Amino acid sequence: SAISASTPHLYVSSLAWIPRSSRLWNSWHDEFVAAWTLDRPLDHRSSLLRKIRCPAHIDAFTISPDDMSVATGTSDRMLRVWAIQSGSLEKEVSLADDEDSELGFTWDNDIAMYKDRVSALAYSMDGEKLIFGLRYSSKVFMCSSRSLERAGSLDGHGGDVTSIAVSRRGDIFASGSEDETIRIWDASSFELLHILEGHTGSIGSIAFSPDGSRLASGSSKGEIGSWSTQSPKYVLDTIVLAYSDHVL
Repeated sequence: SAISASTPHLYVSSLAWIPRSSRLWNSWHDEFVAAWTLDRPLDHRSSLLRKIRCPAHIDAFTISPDDMSVATGTSDRMLRVWAIQSGSLEKEVSLADDEDSELGFTWDNDIAMYKDRVSALAYSMDGEKLIFGLRYSSKVFMCSSRSLERAGSLDGHGGDVTSIAVSRRGDIFASGSEDETIRIWDASSFELLHILEGHTGSIGSIAFSPDGSRLASGSSKGEIGSWSTQSPKYVLDTIVLAYSDHVL
């Protein structure tokens, strides 16, 4: 058959996940010495702890810092908080028809389908707040993670908020947008601290390093950026064209 006659292939990306004890690792690792690998490979895979079935497509989700709850934003324009241990629903609130998310667009079926759906979602590091963005809104919204009552919103972006990242220190958080910028906010006063510019496409993803010293970002133009948060703060050290499509 064509399959039996074909040359075996090994995707380099798989080496990062292969246990060190496997024959594939021992046979092929020396051929790809420059390949990135995990410091701790998945020699022991964790079993499924809990399955939570949402009633609609999940647009965004985030796990609380204490690993006790998971929040979801779904295609039915609902924001929900679930107990991880039991899988039960703790709280839910509808985001539909929120006038804050209307920016004067001409309504059509596509916009009506996606308006008020969560585009980005994250817990604050103290677990008390949920920070999120909505489709067709340039605002960053906040609500209580317990009651889901709104706790204000932040203006500044010139397009949809597409990503949210919170520093592990808990003192700052970042928002990425279709306006090709990243904004850094004080987590206590909610003051705008920095506007980061340098990407040529909308921001698809952002993440702080574990020690908070760097911020990574990806764009719709396939760019990956690396920002230093040390002195001088938020200098774009590197931006590379890594992919030909969105970095999500």
